[in-house]
Amino acid sequence: MSSPCLLVATSGVESYMAAYEQFSELTADSSSVAVGELYAAAGKLCQALLALDVPTSQLTALQHRMAELAQANAAGSTTIIDAKDLLQILERQAFLPVPEENPRAAAQRLAAIERPQTPKIPLQLSTWDGPLLALALRCFSPTQHDTTIYLTEVIREAETLLRQYQVTLYEYSSGKTDDSPAVLSGHSVLCPRSTWKPLQAYALVKALRERDTAIASEELAIICSSHSGSAKHVAIVRRILSRIEMDATDLHCGTINPFALESGDRSPLQSWCSGKHAGFLWLAHLLGVPKETYLDHDGTVQMAVRQALYDAAIIEKSEIISWRKDGCAAPAPYLRTGTLARLYAKLIAGEDPILTQITQAMQQHHELVGNHEGRLVTKLMRHGLQGPKDLIAKDGADGTIAIGLSVNLGSADSARQLGLVLTPNTLTGNTIDDRRLAWLVAYALSQHGLLTDSIRQSIRELTS
Repeated sequence: MSSPCLLVATSGVESYMAAYEQFSELTADSSSVAVGELYAAAGKLCQALLALDVPTSQLTALQHRMAELAQANAAGSTTIIDAKDLLQILERQAFLPVPEENPRAAAQRLAAIERPQTPKIPLQLSTWDGPLLALALRCFSPTQHDTTIYLTEVIREAETLLRQYQVTLYEYSSGKTDDSPAVLSGHSVLCPRSTWKPLQAYALVKALRERDTAIASEELAIICSSHSGSAKHVAIVRRILSRIEMDATDLHCGTINPFALESGDRSPLQSWCSGKHAGFLWLAHLLGVPKETYLDHDGTVQMAVRQALYDAAIIEKSEIISWRKDGCAAPAPYLRTGTLARLYAKLIAGEDPILTQITQAMQQHHELVGNHEGRLVTKLMRHGLQGPKDLIAKDGADGTIAIGLSVNLGSADSARQLGLVLTPNTLTGNTIDDRRLAWLVAYALSQHGLLTDSIRQSIRELTS
């Protein structure tokens, strides 16, 4: 689904013509225009100029004026801004037709200007409506306090990010047989790494239910986590182990923790995967098998983890392409991005009681699933996008983020359960700024008409 103001052009000249005509109509009707409308029209005109290879240096005045508009929008201003000066800037820079010159001739004139050859980045962003552009100006500025924002640079950065990441969106429907997700930029095979943890917890919860044994919500949350090894996290992992008369020496997860908030020597309890491994040991205890075998791919524990998902039709065996040993030594699958997106949509759908229990534990104890307020997944689950219980989010070691999201479009029966997977085309080491990842969420939703005002406002707050 595309925005109504989507600009489709067959060439740079046609693109310029359409953008110019839209902009001139907007400024001709009145001496003033609302901020959002001005963003949309001016943003598209900048796109058209970039498509004609107009050097960025020639757009300086326009960029500075748009920076002022961005600051007004970021401040939540409802002021009506005079567009005449923007029009004059464009005329002075020779970006608009001179008297008695039509848009086509102006575009051809611009295209014929001799300039140094510079690498051209193909424009891939399908729409620059006002809300999406406003979020990009917020999320792609160098710092949140930066006072200079260059519109064309923001556009290029956003489009570069779209080439760096694959964005896969899946809409869940009960009984749906079509398993084709909406793939917004690429579709491939991935190892979900730690985004697989909520699914790995399914067998343990099932076994506990069958034995009428309770599991505290914070214990379930830590089993699904990639935590930072804080005293609070360690205490809960230790509590799980004490329930089954085990200790840190039984954990085979190593001590690695990229999210650790404190340096120094660490024990396996402080590993970011210690919760998951404690869950595996608990399952080994329930099944009455030797704890030393809990990581064996063909051992009783790992076979039970997989079989529980197959038996409940959470995932088909044929959807698993292959297996690998993860960084913490636990088996991890390879599957398609669309499959992972479907699984996260299913997590939020509320149809399977065990999946619902897992989701609720993660939502209730989001600080255990992540670590501190700086992690995007923690902030997403704490605030939600339309409410505090409308999503589940989990990150993985290679920069992948999986989100299950329920979007309400205004009525009780209009909620749509979505799975969204953001995965880098190359290993990033989790170095992508969280504000940019938040913008990718907004982009994905906007392409399907799901970027509601409330979601846009929530993303603004998350990136402030």
